[in-house]
Amino acid sequence: MTTQNRKSMSKKDAKALVYHKLETALSEFQKDIKPKKFRAKLKRASKLFASTIAKLSEKKDGPKQKEKKKSSKIKKTAQSAPLRPDTVSSN
Repeated sequence: MTTQNRKSMSKKDAKALVYHKLETALSEFQKDIKPKKFRAKLKRASKLFASTIAKLSEKKDGPKQKEKKKSSKIKKTAQSAPLRPDTVSSN
């Protein structure tokens, strides 16, 4: 697999690839463990690795830029705030 393919790899594809590689790498231990338990552990491990691989491939693609929200609130200052009649002092 080339690096170009890794960048566009989805989480599902990464999970399948990791599962297959772990299965072949750990085949010698498979005879000591029950098949159902072995598959369950492989699925869990491949899920963990796939999420990390997917995150890393997103970082390599470049950070996504978030748009800044414009504040809809207008800050009132003492000069622009309307005066309340009960707070106005009469000299």
